Amino acid sequence: MEEYINLFVDGQEAELDLKQELPLALVYSVETLEDLTKISGNYTSRSFTLPATKTNLRLSGRLPEISADNFTSTTRKPARIEVAGIPILSGNAQFTGSNSLSGGINRNPQDIQLDLFGNNADWFSSIRNRPISDFLTTSAELFTEENIENGTNANPLSDLHCYTLIKWKNWINSSYVTWREHTPGLFIYQYLRQLFGILGYNLQSYFFQTEFFNRLILPIPLRDYSQSWKDENVSCIALKTTVQGPIGTYQKLTFDSELLDNAGNYDLPNSRYIAPYFGKYTIVATLEARIAGSSGSFTSFGAIYKNGVLVSPSINIAFVGLLEADDVIEVYYQTELGFTPSDVVSCRFEVRFEVDYTGEAPIQLKWLVPDSWKAASLLTDLTKIFGLVWNTDADSGIVNVEPRDPYRITGMGGLPLIKMGFSLTNTRRI
Repeated sequence: MEEYINLFVDGQEAELDLKQELPLALVYSVETLEDLTKISGNYTSRSFTLPATKTNLRLSGRLPEISADNFTSTTRKPARIEVAGIPILSGNAQFTGSNSLSGGINRNPQDIQLDLFGNNADWFSSIRNRPISDFLTTSAELFTEENIENGTNANPLSDLHCYTLIKWKNWINSSYVTWREHTPGLFIYQYLRQLFGILGYNLQSYFFQTEFFNRLILPIPLRDYSQSWKDENVSCIALKTTVQGPIGTYQKLTFDSELLDNAGNYDLPNSRYIAPYFGKYTIVATLEARIAGSSGSFTSFGAIYKNGVLVSPSINIAFVGLLEADDVIEVYYQTELGFTPSDVVSCRFEVRFEVDYTGEAPIQLKWLVPDSWKAASLLTDLTKIFGLVWNTDADSGIVNVEPRDPYRITGMGGLPLIKMGFSLTNTRRI
């Protein structure tokens, strides 16, 4: 079945040279010193030649009798390409030049050059407004002396992260630093390779592989995990409002409702919380019981059970410690025999997840990155700083990026490049 290719510029069909094979390979180009986030999609550029017919000359804004060689039009007009009646590219067309056989002014041109800039969805629009953490695979890293020592000698051509020293505040000890004061960081080159891999592209760059760039890191200040990440993945609040008493032995509370459980970690029908990750948890269950028609006082007890074993009995129950993935947490309740509480006992069950810098629980670098750090902003800033030009061959799944201007990658100002890393001989454990 023969496929027909049609080009429309400003709503009018252009005349094509059917003997010419149009370069419709999907090759994109992004090049701007301004904010990349202002681009709708990418600058998606395709260049080809049209015959200089009267129709095409009118579309270009040039009439045959006044056409000149090598003109350039700065006006872009709406355009689209259709194959067998199906639009495969829409955007804007810019006529960039013309050629004649004999040359010279007032000669009728033989052909016209046209660039088509598409606004189709592409990889840049895919990362718009998405945080950097979206493109980090979850990997457990123990914040231990051994791991940090290995991380300070990380290979920027193969490792995703490293550890370095940044003085965010005064050192704990004036004469030496401790392994707990190291800051994790992402190798930007390896992060971008991972980002484009997730999007289905292979990132290629000679510049990014140079020692000048491949040692560039994005430091991640030590902080608590992102609250929005915790709310989406771990946090839980469940409520209980009805309990009959007295109860002489521990009985499991059956909860009525949930205020927060976005990840579905709380099994409401079975009134139990199932830990999604290995890490440090704080679990609090606050009980309130009231006496009806009785003087004096009575004693009530609450308890947290982990995997069927009592771990924390109290009226205000709290558990702080490590949980393995799939550990089961349940709340139990008991009142003293001989006293009759009302038929309403309330309980608020709350789960919080905390970063642990003691070396006991793994640290997930993905969860430490602030939500406000956007992947598109990182690419925009890199493009501005280094004058980068991005080219994408969607057919081959390759993104190529190089600086517009050459860099002296063997040194700056005649000086050798500063290498990242330092000796641990003055790093002590406390």
